[in-house]
Amino acid sequence: MPVNITGARPLSTISEALNVALIADPPVENDADDTITTRVYSQNVTPAAVTVAIVTTNGLAQITGADLSQLRVGDTVAGTNISGTVSAVDTSVTPHAATISANATVAGADTITVTPASTAAFNLAIYDIVAKHAMPAGGSTLCIDIEIYTYDGSGAIDSDADGKDNAANGYLAHTATLKLDMDSILSKARVPRS
Repeated sequence: MPVNITGARPLSTISEALNVALIADPPVENDADDTITTRVYSQNVTPAAVTVAIVTTNGLAQITGADLSQLRVGDTVAGTNISGTVSAVDTSVTPHAATISANATVAGADTITVTPASTAAFNLAIYDIVAKHAMPAGGSTLCIDIEIYTYDGSGAIDSDADGKDNAANGYLAHTATLKLDMDSILSKARVPRS
């Protein structure tokens, strides 16, 4: 069942309600890692086209820009100097760099319109709850680490067109540890007798 959250943005120029419907995937168990993960999404987010300032070099397929973090492989770009499909993005360099499927026809500054590879609505990853379980051999204390990973939208992509964000590697936002004495729990449990 979706959780509906309604609020207003604190800017005086924008007063419309910000409606968000959250939905959680069923928990996914990983026996090898002793983890259980639940992802929470915001429902039906439609990626919009954006504009990005770039610089081109005539005859080259590489573009550069101060911030190309909104580009994703597979996005379509259209500008005065260059148009095509994004085949690689490198935000680890300054300025950022990206490779386009076609060469630039003009050198210089340009503003491109970036259209996401998939313009269909999909569920945007908001956070993951990961429960890690461990119990030392011969011990009776079950240790449970609860980790909350958040997503900022920068890695959002529905690469397999299943309607869900395939973003990975969220940002660790919070960790909590629980310790349960299994001997105590089991000794208090009612054991059926025949």
